[in-house]
Amino acid sequence: MGLQPTEVASYGVSRHGKPVLQLGGHRFNHKYETAGRRAYWICVKARLHGCKSTIITIGDEIVSYNDQHKHYH
Repeated sequence: MGLQPTEVASYGVSRHGKPVLQLGGHRFNHKYETAGRRAYWICVKARLHGCKSTIITIGDEIVSYNDQHKHYH
């Protein structure tokens, strides 16, 4: 399905002080960042539900979004 034009991502900080990204009712944890500022985000339910949904950003721009969630919000 991919990113819809009306969806807006918001960035924040988790209660543990880690970066999080909120998009379409789903939260993503920052996994790692490359030297070229490409950041990889994984769904917060990846470990618990085996969700494979991911986001790749460069700066604040989403360049890739796999929205194949294995769960509801």
